[in-house]
Amino acid sequence: MTTNSPPPLSQAPPAVQLAVDLIMLLEQHNLAPDVVLAALAIVSKDYQHKAKMLQSTTQVADN
Repeated sequence: MTTNSPPPLSQAPPAVQLAVDLIMLLEQHNLAPDVVLAALAIVSKDYQHKAKMLQSTTQVADN
């Protein structure tokens, strides 16, 4: 009989590792969920903009 235990966090994809770190950080500060969600929306918008700019820069470099 084998047990199906999850792999250690060190073997998880980078996005999962970062998510766990962020959750731990946010929980340590005892922030209200609505504050965290509002902040994450701002961060998400910022990184979507950065990703779009990076993609645009990459396309220009490829031409």
